[in-house]
Amino acid sequence: MKSTRKSEWKELRVAGCSAWVSKRGILGFGVPMGLFFASQAWIQNGFMQALIVFALTTIIGGALFGLGTWHLSEWLYRRDSRNQ
Repeated sequence: MKSTRKSEWKELRVAGCSAWVSKRGILGFGVPMGLFFASQAWIQNGFMQALIVFALTTIIGGALFGLGTWHLSEWLYRRDSRNQ
């Protein structure tokens, strides 16, 4: 992890995992992916199917992405902190 990225992560981790998952996972990743998959479902199956796909993709997919990136960044930060 580069020193600039490490200092950025040091500031971001103060807000905590739930803030990271909410902002970066659900809002940053889940909503755009939900819109994409919902538009596909709307074209093929109708509006109700699109709402279900949007909700599941946004909440579950976004949360999983956020948790994955949080743990990966924490692992990289701790690994590099130990090596110095």
